[in-house]
Amino acid sequence: MVKEPGKVIKILDRDTHKAVGRVAAGYKFVLELYNDLEAIEREKDTQKAIKEVKKGIMILRWVGRAEAKIDKAEKKILADLAELQQTGLPAALRTDNLKLAQQLAVAEATLVRLASTFRGKIKGELQEIMTDEALLEEYQENIDKTQKIQHHLAALCNKTKEELKELERWIGTTEQILRSITGFGQTLKRLQAGNAVMNRAA
Repeated sequence: MVKEPGKVIKILDRDTHKAVGRVAAGYKFVLELYNDLEAIEREKDTQKAIKEVKKGIMILRWVGRAEAKIDKAEKKILADLAELQQTGLPAALRTDNLKLAQQLAVAEATLVRLASTFRGKIKGELQEIMTDEALLEEYQENIDKTQKIQHHLAALCNKTKEELKELERWIGTTEQILRSITGFGQTLKRLQAGNAVMNRAA
């Protein structure tokens, strides 16, 4: 049974605002992990650097949890948009609705793929960084070995940061789409309010 357009719009508005908050939390955790990597790169004390890596692994878990919540919220919005498509919107708004749903579906699928791939990859890279830091301490008297480890460590940190930047870009794209859906919802609310006024005047 198709719900009243007003009810669907209200649910869409609620779900979109919730999703924007979850995306902001996901972005915050990715940024925190990025900053943690920079702290590891700057840290000269290997024991402190290892502590930073452990902190990074913990933040990575938070990124995973945030991504799962984002995915759940986006699926609700996709269901809301599909339901809205059945409520007899004007043709132009049906087209806008469909376009937003398609954009969100692409962003959602990409974010899920990136997040699940990166969780495994970044965890592995963080563990490698921890190993390198431990080796730096072990071979601190051997300049040749420490230089090789430092070179590998720098390359590994840069690679991990680039991967996080890509995830961050997609989180940003997702947020933009969600804000477009919020704007679309506001347009629908205004249209509905206008129709209500006209019906009362008739």
